Order: sequence, then C-alpha cells, then structure tokens
Amino acid sequence: QSTWGNITTTPMASHLELPARVHLSPLDQAILAIQNGSEDIDLSQNALTDGDLAQLARALEANMSRVQKMDLSRNNIQAQGLLSLSNVLRHTQISFLNLDNNRLDQGTLRTCMPGLVNSALTQLVLDNNMLDDYALEEISRLCESRPLLKLGLYHNSFYSLDRLATSLANTRLTELDVGGNQLATDGIRQFIRALRSSHITSLDLRYNVIDTDGAQEIADILKFSKLRSLNLSGNGVGDDGASFLAIGVRGSQLESLNLEANAIGDVGAIAFSQVLPESNLEILELYGNTVTDTGAERLCAVVPRTRLTTLTLLSNQVGSVALLDRLDRVLDINRSRQFPEEAVREHVETRGCCSFCCWPFRRRFQRLE
Repeated sequence: QSTWGNITTTPMASHLELPARVHLSPLDQAILAIQNGSEDIDLSQNALTDGDLAQLARALEANMSRVQKMDLSRNNIQAQGLLSLSNVLRHTQISFLNLDNNRLDQGTLRTCMPGLVNSALTQLVLDNNMLDDYALEEISRLCESRPLLKLGLYHNSFYSLDRLATSLANTRLTELDVGGNQLATDGIRQFIRALRSSHITSLDLRYNVIDTDGAQEIADILKFSKLRSLNLSGNGVGDDGASFLAIGVRGSQLESLNLEANAIGDVGAIAFSQVLPESNLEILELYGNTVTDTGAERLCAVVPRTRLTTLTLLSNQVGSVALLDRLDRVLDINRSRQFPEEAVREHVETRGCCSFCCWPFRRRFQRLE
C-alpha cells in the first residue's frame, strides 16, 4: 500500500493483465459507423486510396446504408476509387458528397457518370481537383440528369464556362462556386447571359481575372436573374466596374455582394452610395480596396436609409477612426432594427455563431448580456 495525501492506493497484482486496446483505423471506424446506421461519415484528410474506397463501397452496399452525408476531401482518390463508390451510390441515400482536394480529372468523371447520374446527390463538391473545360461537359450532363442544387468547382483549371452555360436552363442548380480558376470576361460572357433563365441564387466567382467589361456583363443581367449572393472578390473590376455593378444592383434581388480586393476607390464607393437606398443589399464587402474618407463618408451618410447590416471598409485608405466608429454605430442600428433581440439570441444559441458571417449576431448578443 501507498498513501498520497488522503488517498490510499493498492498496486494491481502483477499477474492481472488488461486486454490490449483495439486500434481501429479511420476507415474501419467509418465502416463500423455505417453498420451502426450513421447518417454522416467524415473521412477527410486520411490519405485514402482507391483500394480503401472499394472497401467503403462494399460496406455501403452490404448494409443498406442510411448515410446521407459523406466527406472524402483531402485524400488520394483517383478514377478507380471513385468508380467503386459511384457504382453503389444508387443503393444509398447519400445526398451530399465532398470530393474536395483529390486527384480527379475529366476522364474520371466520364467513367463514373452512370453511377453519379443514378444517385441521390443534391450537393457535390469537386473543389481543388484537376478538372478542365472538357470536364464541364460531363458536369453539365450530371446537372441536367440529377436535381443537383449545390455544386463546388473552386480552384480547378477552367478558362471558359460555355459548356455549362448551354445546359444551365435545364438544371436545378441554386448555388455554384467557380472561384479560383482562370476565368476572364470572354470565358464567362455566355454563362452570365444564361443566368437569366437559371435558378441560381448564389454565385461565387472570386479570385478569377474578371475586369471592368466582365463586371458590366454581370451588372446587365442582375435585375433579370434570381441572384441573391454574388462574390467577385479578388478580381479587377475597378471603379468603372463597381459603378456598373451599382447600377445593376438597383432593382435586383441581390442581398449580398463581395467586392473585396478589386482596386475600387472613391468613385466606386460613391456610385454605390447613390443606389444603396433603392437596393436590397444587406451585405457589401469592400475590404482591401482604396476607398478614402471621402468615399467612406458618403457611404456612412446613406446607411440609415438602407437595409445594410454589414459594410466592411477595413484595409482601405480611410484615415478617420471617428468615421469608422460612426459607420459601425449606424450599422448596429440597422442590425437592431432587422434582427430583434429574440432573433439574435436564437441565432447564437442554435448556430453557435462560429463563422465570420455571423459576426453581427455575435456582437449584438454580447451587448445583450
């Protein structure tokens, strides 16, 4: 026996042996979860190979899987692995499939198309793969054949969206992310015009090479589209492009517009100040531009007559701290008007306010405490 403080311990007899701890790999744990009826499988960042996908596919098929969401991002999946999975998708309830950051190309999609078409997928993430313009032909076929609602194609190798544009009216897509590609104005022109007859409400074109002409193309169709959220951050629309977009925003359904890092100065800011009271915009992101006190003052003056709850001017050339504080106060009044205390509390408590987009709710909640 030994005593430490007020605790008396007796050493375990040397002949007693504890059973060895069983170590299950992430793949084995996922298969066990499938057998136990799990609806959400996360195998992201596990260096899964095509052989691992074959095992996973057999487990899905053998257990009348109830899985609805599957995250396979950041692995080493190639054609054979995705083929194994796609062949059993028709026997599953999987509606969300994340294949971000694997090694998928156009040939892979063509090989796997029959299984994908006959699946229950409504959300598909193919970000950070090796897809090119020809892959869009396969993706267009999939969008026309399946009721896909959300599609992620961020950071692939697209130079043109023409192949997707031709089928856009025949799809049910509502959210599309084609940011981080090589899309210039000529590469998006046909697609932008096709938005008039599409169901897309959220479009992400960040970090492409869209210039003033591209911004004008987009502005011209805004009031005829169903777009509510548009991300153009990290392009090069400039003051003239911002002025075109400001005109397009008036009379449109757009509620969120991200123009971060677009070389926009006071001319663009003033253009927006003139139309904001007549727009539906609630979020306008101007972070990382070249707006000075002049443009910021004009924006601040009209905020009380707008629906804006978020207007970011950080990392611009606004020198007046008092002006930024005043802008924050008028935005807070708008948030108070649009989001009553009960709604703020419910939002924070149910969603946890864990993302940047929730910061207006988080700030208001802290002030209520």
